[in-house]
Amino acid sequence: MELFACTQAEREPLRDFWRRFVQLRARTLDITDDTVILAAVNGVRPWTCYSRLARKPSKTIVELHEVIEKYIRSDTVHRTKTDALQPQVRPPPRLP
Repeated sequence: MELFACTQAEREPLRDFWRRFVQLRARTLDITDDTVILAAVNGVRPWTCYSRLARKPSKTIVELHEVIEKYIRSDTVHRTKTDALQPQVRPPPRLP
């Protein structure tokens, strides 16, 4: 099933993975909520979100979406802070 092939890349933000997953889900016909939830859990990289979903699986798509959105916000804040701490590389000055 194509939905199970949708996985989060190593450095891919959770937001981008979830957007791809939801778009693919919209194109997948005749699929149960349980299968969608299982595919989403299997597609997420091992991290806090995966741990939460594996430890306490969502019972509905709405619940899954709420959990993922919570972790998307956390992932976005973490990436923003991490990017801000990275040293800014300036291009060398242009010679006249």
